[in-house]
Amino acid sequence: MGFISRFLFTLVLGISAGAAAGDAPKIVVVPFTAAEGAPEVSAGRFTGQVTEELRSRDDAVELVGAPAFTKTDRPAKATKPSPEATLALETGKKLLADLKFDEAAPALKKGVELSLADPATADFPAVTEALVSLAVSYFRMGSDDDGQKTLAQLARIDPGYTIPSGYPPAFVREFEKAKKRLDKQGRGSISVEGPAGSTVFIDGHDLGMVPVLEENLPFGTHYVKVEGSRGERFGQVAELKGGMLKVKGSFGGPPDKAGGVADPRIGATLDEATATRVQAYAKAANAEYAIVGVLYRTGEQQLTAGTALFSARRGGFAPLPPVSFDADAMTSNVEAYKLVEEIVKRVQSYGSTVALPLNLITKKVVTVGSVATTKEAEAGGGNRVAARPKLTPDPDVRPLENKSVYVDSNGPGERPPEATASSGPPKWIWFVVGAAVVAGAGVGGYFMIKEATRPVTGTVTAQW
Repeated sequence: MGFISRFLFTLVLGISAGAAAGDAPKIVVVPFTAAEGAPEVSAGRFTGQVTEELRSRDDAVELVGAPAFTKTDRPAKATKPSPEATLALETGKKLLADLKFDEAAPALKKGVELSLADPATADFPAVTEALVSLAVSYFRMGSDDDGQKTLAQLARIDPGYTIPSGYPPAFVREFEKAKKRLDKQGRGSISVEGPAGSTVFIDGHDLGMVPVLEENLPFGTHYVKVEGSRGERFGQVAELKGGMLKVKGSFGGPPDKAGGVADPRIGATLDEATATRVQAYAKAANAEYAIVGVLYRTGEQQLTAGTALFSARRGGFAPLPPVSFDADAMTSNVEAYKLVEEIVKRVQSYGSTVALPLNLITKKVVTVGSVATTKEAEAGGGNRVAARPKLTPDPDVRPLENKSVYVDSNGPGERPPEATASSGPPKWIWFVVGAAVVAGAGVGGYFMIKEATRPVTGTVTAQW
């Protein structure tokens, strides 16, 4: 192939690739909602991780900026954190002044999490003051580990911060130790782009107009805000783990005559009203799809994200498999990647939408005596427990016998032949008397504690 032929061939490939990229379906991310014990900051963090993963898949989808919300819920030009965040911080401050440390700590922690969940409106001077107060509360309660973690968070947000005079020297030394530990961590950079004339803030620090490249930032969570010349705001919780992290601020499409679109953030259940709000949101963003999700707690150290993909053309939702991760969403990048892979597959072959209402919280943990049982809810189904069972030992089963007892949704029953326990370690067998009947389940299933080498006296997670 001659030079001219190779040049033309390369040019054609480049044009084809550009056309394909331009034809990629457009998708907008609706900020995930925190529910049932999930921290607001974790919802914001996971939203940011999913956003970054979608941005990296520009070969398959085109991520578009979110439009402004109307003033009826969260103003697009808000300059203050939510009233809930402000109230929590004020409550925690008052309780600390009264030396009620065990009550002050939860209030201060809640206020910090609510404030940082939306970096676009966070009051960082108030946050740093609250982190100092929270650390004091933890140390006074004897929770040194929590106090040190809080000081580490303060040092990451503001490495140049100095503890005001009047605090005990031991507390000041703890903060200096936190800063020294931070200095030993890896460093990276955050690159921020946005509309011309907008200003960039990272962790509350004004870094000037876009574009901005902030180097030598410690690994971990950082909070990015881009503020437009007319008060428009963009915020993102950014996880820096190495190299350079790119953030692109966008204020979305122009607001409608009412000053914006209705806030599309969802609750646990998707209904027709939710579909209408998300439809308007996707239209304002000029997007063909919207991803929605809700975080909820499924364990002391575990959160689960229930998500769905909205199709603007079909006007309905398609549920996505739930993903679980640590309670602080610090190591949820892998789950964000898996979720985005599923989103890309669904965009390429969407299929049909599901009937509404649709419940995105698909797992309930029900405490039964000293046993916790879980039930996978059907889409849109209920999760109510009709009877409260209690745990008792099976009088017919001797310790060290290698057998299992089964219970269906109506009570103890005969075990199916295919489920006979195989040889293994000696087992203590227990069963539930008066099994829980879960509304919406329709049919009963068999339940077996497969293996226990000692009596079950704590908490068991069972699934049927």
